[in-house]
Amino acid sequence: MMPPRALQVGLIGCGGIVRSFHAAAYRALPDLVTIAALADPVADNLAWARQTFDVASNACFADFQDMVKAKSLDAVVIATPHALHAEQAVACLAAGVAVISEKPMALSLAQADQIQDTAARTGQAYAVVHNFLYAPGVMAALSLLRAGYLGPIAYGRAQALFRKRGREQVDPTLNWRASKKAGGGCINDTIYHEIYLTETLMDSPVRYVQAQVLTQHFAFDVDDLALLMLEHENGAVSTVSGSWWVGAAGAGESANLAEVHGQAGSLRVVRRGRALLHKTAREDEWQEATLEPGYESIADPQAWSGHAGFFARTFAALAAGKELPVSGPRGRRNLAIIAAARQATAQRRAIRVGAL
Repeated sequence: MMPPRALQVGLIGCGGIVRSFHAAAYRALPDLVTIAALADPVADNLAWARQTFDVASNACFADFQDMVKAKSLDAVVIATPHALHAEQAVACLAAGVAVISEKPMALSLAQADQIQDTAARTGQAYAVVHNFLYAPGVMAALSLLRAGYLGPIAYGRAQALFRKRGREQVDPTLNWRASKKAGGGCINDTIYHEIYLTETLMDSPVRYVQAQVLTQHFAFDVDDLALLMLEHENGAVSTVSGSWWVGAAGAGESANLAEVHGQAGSLRVVRRGRALLHKTAREDEWQEATLEPGYESIADPQAWSGHAGFFARTFAALAAGKELPVSGPRGRRNLAIIAAARQATAQRRAIRVGAL
């Protein structure tokens, strides 16, 4: 699915995630994408991106709407605080431009439905960045799953433990991720990834959610701890946990892992795909798999986050007019699981995801 020419893409938001992750991915894909325009209200972000991607000054804008009106673009990539995603996506789709949005696609299911309705009405493609599905360890795990390595799957678990340090990390006036207004919170921002990883590795949609989504440690108006118990359509169960203040995982474990266990064996994805461990039901010790980095072989170690693989497949599918790898319904599904977790916390009962 190689395109006849590189897609002309505009960036909406040129801050932290673009600097740390997206930029390396774009540089690895020169045949697929040209960064043709930029939009960011922060002058320093705009200056950095202009120099990094060699974008002309007349293609740099403070307002994304001005960029979309002025430039002929195949797609935009939205990488702004969560609370802006839905409004920006709807506006770009309505203007006839395909959208690739950082997660989450929106802050509510109603906003997610508005995005999908706009994409359907305009005929424009829409995708959500679920990058860790394309990290080397996760792709190797999925290959083993497709080959039947585990047999019937019965149980899974995932965790994402971080300790936020420093005033800039724990002050909502300095860090939007710690602010409800901006759409932050542990479940929205961090274990969002573990939710889609768990559901994918379990190979069965989540049916019911029980949960405790809490603010226990920081003086936030958003959660800093989340514990979910998930029942899947095939009857298997899994757990997902995350925290912004638990300092370290248990002895011998990574702070980030996702495991699945079947009758024939077990898989453990470490650090969201930086490594993969496996063992059969007859073995006591984990064995480390040899990974094929693919696009993630570029020098920047941040590329092991899977962004290069995600963007490569997404841009190629967009150019070929095919369905994008992580489309709107998949992004909405993750939001529905999060909404169910919040509802389960408030009502102290299991919530059916399909009813939301």
